[in-house]
Amino acid sequence: MLAFVSPVVFGQLTITPGTQWVSSGSPYVVLEDIDFINNGIMLPGNSVVKFTGNANNSIGGSTVTGFFDLEMAKTGANKLLLANNANIAKRVLFTSGILDLNLFKLTLADTALLINESEASRITGLAGGEVVITSSLNAPAGINAGNLGAVITSASNLGNVVIKRGHKEQSGTGLSGSVHRYFDITPDNNAALDATFRYYYFDAEMNSQTENNLAMFKSVDDGVNWSSQNFGNRNTTENFVENAGINSFSRWTLSSASGALPVIGLEFDAKRINNNQVQLNWKTQQEFNNLGFSIERKKENENNFISRGFVNSLATGGNSTIPLGYSKIDINDYAGKTYYYLKQQDIDGRFSYSVIRVVGGSDATTSLKVWPVPSGGDVNVLLFGIDKDLLQVFDMSGRLVRQISIKNNTQEKISGLVPGHYILRLAGQKDLTQKIIVQ
Repeated sequence: MLAFVSPVVFGQLTITPGTQWVSSGSPYVVLEDIDFINNGIMLPGNSVVKFTGNANNSIGGSTVTGFFDLEMAKTGANKLLLANNANIAKRVLFTSGILDLNLFKLTLADTALLINESEASRITGLAGGEVVITSSLNAPAGINAGNLGAVITSASNLGNVVIKRGHKEQSGTGLSGSVHRYFDITPDNNAALDATFRYYYFDAEMNSQTENNLAMFKSVDDGVNWSSQNFGNRNTTENFVENAGINSFSRWTLSSASGALPVIGLEFDAKRINNNQVQLNWKTQQEFNNLGFSIERKKENENNFISRGFVNSLATGGNSTIPLGYSKIDINDYAGKTYYYLKQQDIDGRFSYSVIRVVGGSDATTSLKVWPVPSGGDVNVLLFGIDKDLLQVFDMSGRLVRQISIKNNTQEKISGLVPGHYILRLAGQKDLTQKIIVQ
């Protein structure tokens, strides 16, 4: 049901001041070559509002309009322009035509989505404006909130994250130009994230940038100053640039403005070759001003990546136009998964990242030797099979009463336990337990 809506006059559907648009059920409203003007109140219910036709039209008025389901089906490259801010509860479905932000803001509810954006039908806004979503990201794994194109992976709890996507070209100190897309990403928790960020774009947004040379740029002051973050992975077929090891977010864009990249054609692989060793191999096609590569490693029971050594560039002076191959053995007898990536460092101090590779655990048996049992006081513990872990001591009610760091083949002593029965457990191997008795 539509209530209190003024008639369509001169290509406009207008909700006049003091009146309402009230939808009950799931009405389907098609507006062909008609502007939508909201000067009153719109209660969209579960309605679908579809904009069609072969002319440019707008959504405006004095009141912010909230749509439940908005469909874009303008003919060819014709536009629907925002003339005021608007909100979306469910989705924006793109079939054809362009949605131009036109300096205004399109806000998505936390579960709302952009559906079927494409080169031919998408959001733009070269003069300004942003599409915005706020999403709760606790240890996100490849989360693309709202389908805005900012894909985030991190083991950290980022809390509520405000993600804004704009399409105005970015420039400033350190950046002469960019693609017609940027992201402002603002988490509640924005430190030590160790995140991977995959940044999608459309070919239509290239803005004369060289796609094969695209790299990430970051600004912490709303676009005044920019620093190159280079890239770890780039795919010109699927249209994304990706970086790992990101510890904080702010404003990000893509540009080829930095000229020749320090390393071209970096390929990285990691595999376990025995219970104690992981083989790391990588190669480059060309190198320019490359200092070398830091090997970064994180076991699945650890919170952060750590450096496992630095390998200098094989290129003379850091410059080479021929393929170069590298190899390194990492001593690793960990029974769980281990993550590796390369941090490539330029001679001038800039850096970029490779893709992250995962290797499986050693098949060496993990065990605990505990003696004496029962004990009249001190309890001795010896760990075998993994290099280190956290030994936890629980009483029979399940309360944690003691925990100590323990290393492979290194005897540790537990002292000061009151008489009783206890369970020993490794934090990283929760299925490995041992019962002890203190008399």
